[in-house]
Amino acid sequence: MNLRRLLTSLLAMSSLTACGPETLEEEVAAVPMAELEQALCAQPNYLANPTFNSVGPNGSPTTVTTVVPGGAGNSAAANWTLFTNTPGTIFTELLPSSRGDGTRMIHVRTNGSGNGLVQVFQPFNSGPTKVISGAWIYVLSGRVCIGTGNGGNTGCDAYTSTIGQWQYVAASNGVVPANEFIIYATTTAGADFYVDQASVQFSPNLLSNPTFATVGPNGSTTSVTTNVPGSAGWSAAANWSLFTNNPGPIASRLEPSTLPGGVRMLHVITQAPGNGVLQVFPGSASCTVNGPARAQAGAYVWVNSGQVCIGTGNGGNTSCNAYSTTTGQWQWLQANNGNSPANEFIVYATSPGGADYFVGFARVNEIP
Repeated sequence: MNLRRLLTSLLAMSSLTACGPETLEEEVAAVPMAELEQALCAQPNYLANPTFNSVGPNGSPTTVTTVVPGGAGNSAAANWTLFTNTPGTIFTELLPSSRGDGTRMIHVRTNGSGNGLVQVFQPFNSGPTKVISGAWIYVLSGRVCIGTGNGGNTGCDAYTSTIGQWQYVAASNGVVPANEFIIYATTTAGADFYVDQASVQFSPNLLSNPTFATVGPNGSTTSVTTNVPGSAGWSAAANWSLFTNNPGPIASRLEPSTLPGGVRMLHVITQAPGNGVLQVFPGSASCTVNGPARAQAGAYVWVNSGQVCIGTGNGGNTSCNAYSTTTGQWQWLQANNGNSPANEFIVYATSPGGADYFVGFARVNEIP
């Protein structure tokens, strides 16, 4: 696959543009704050009062004791409520942030596991499919988690790992759709902690024409035979090109989709492994010119014959990350990128005789 590097590098340089100065940074060492916080380009924060500057209707501080699991009313911060999965006491107060960013932080102290802060930002059973959530957390005692999901189905997605210092904890939503964000104590005796600067941001699909609704520049049917490894031109779908690591014929055709809710599906036929359809991304939806460090990709495939794989990686370094396991039915393949940064997505035949397959929908989302 190294033969594709020159082609994909040129494509990436001509089509990948940054739409903002911030990048997704996973390191939590002593670097500028702007580089630490998750900040998806041009994506607003779903959370209200994310810096805890506004006082809640019950004032600050607040103390609530519950005798049964359930809602525990308002916290000291507006738009943030309390919940006790373990009956007990929750104390909250607003203080000037010790991070020195000019905002406030909320102090939370609880004596039970699964107790803490909640914010509902969309109605139940609604909201985005993919988000990146995060918060600065300083744990005095115990352990704390964050999570994003669908109302009461929301669980922990990431956990604190230190005590006595600020830590940025981030994760993608573990449940779909995303409409609720939690910050809960996870230890049996509860936890004592501060929270500052929380966010939930939409993580857009970095692929163009993911439902294959738009016809490619060479029409809705293409057929090419290559004599050397390399590009086989545009596929029948706009923004999707064909590649043959093993020279030979490759054809593509757009057909009405049989995938429920689908628009069109792309039919690909090739007679050799390592051949198929690819897309170079991210385009204007990402803040990073070379693509995110980490991404999660997925595609619905229907394999008539042979086997196919999906993969996400860095141009010619892209390889297979997940494989089809059945024929004659729609199958969802999903995997994180195997190489970094992520700027190319492939759906390739892997069997010796190639493969005959459909792709009904595809996505690549940035993840923490």
